[in-house]
Amino acid sequence: MSERLDALLKIIFGRLFGEGLDGAEPSLLANSKLEAISRAVAKLSELYTRERTDLRRNPLQEPDFRLAYLAYFLPSNFLKIHAILKEIWLHPKVKTLVPQCLRILDLGCGPGHHARPLTEFLSDEGSFEGLDIATPVIDFCKSAYAAFKNFNFTHADIQNDHYNAKGRFRQNQYKLPFKDSEFDLVYSVSLFTHLPPEDTLSYLAEIRRVLKPTGRFISTFFLINSEAEAGIANENSAAVFRFPHNCGTHRLLSVEDRAAGVAYDESWIRRALTQSGLRLCEVTYGNWSGGRDMLQSLQDIILALPK
Repeated sequence: MSERLDALLKIIFGRLFGEGLDGAEPSLLANSKLEAISRAVAKLSELYTRERTDLRRNPLQEPDFRLAYLAYFLPSNFLKIHAILKEIWLHPKVKTLVPQCLRILDLGCGPGHHARPLTEFLSDEGSFEGLDIATPVIDFCKSAYAAFKNFNFTHADIQNDHYNAKGRFRQNQYKLPFKDSEFDLVYSVSLFTHLPPEDTLSYLAEIRRVLKPTGRFISTFFLINSEAEAGIANENSAAVFRFPHNCGTHRLLSVEDRAAGVAYDESWIRRALTQSGLRLCEVTYGNWSGGRDMLQSLQDIILALPK
């Protein structure tokens, strides 16, 4: 698994940096695999659209689906995200309004797709820290971003039932390896959508600790409110997820794999932010529950400031 991921990420970053990480053109997957991959891509697409609400377990546990994800979905999403973020960060107005000496923390950085456009935005006085619970992606990022001395990546060996079942630390035992009031911006994408309430509270407290008094916290969630409730209850709606298992403060995609997907009662998240010393300033709702598409975002996005 890790070897395939490493090979694929070399191909992706070869596209982004113009050559392979070893200075040579990366080789593509063997033609003999293409037919099997194409069939798996088609089936995985169907599973994640028409049959999404009936998923009983993570389909990426199956080798064919895992290869389809690595060979098709991951690189296509990676390049799309890179293009969007590059357009945002390099826009002349952004450069005028946003300081280029920011210290930025990406929680759940994955293979570094949010970091890439920032290499063209941050000045030498700025810096980027990426943190993830998966060792292979951190090892890869350290290699891929070695030329950028102000970009650092840290492995956090935190236990998560879905992504890091054998992790050394429980979330409430883990402290972010950074000083108090260190970051101008902390953001996370698809982090809290996989965390139970106790881990969410622990992360929010740590985020508040490392944020500067003038800092910003931006993150994605699945938020349950009256509009989302109506959307997921309506069988004819365009809801992508329905989170059938109601646990009170939150809902789950699966009780067998509780970290596969978590949606939070919006009022609970608002209280959790307040309890952690953060003030919610803005919510932009995504279209996951079949509601309005305000920002072409699947997940809901929040902006919070230190109180």
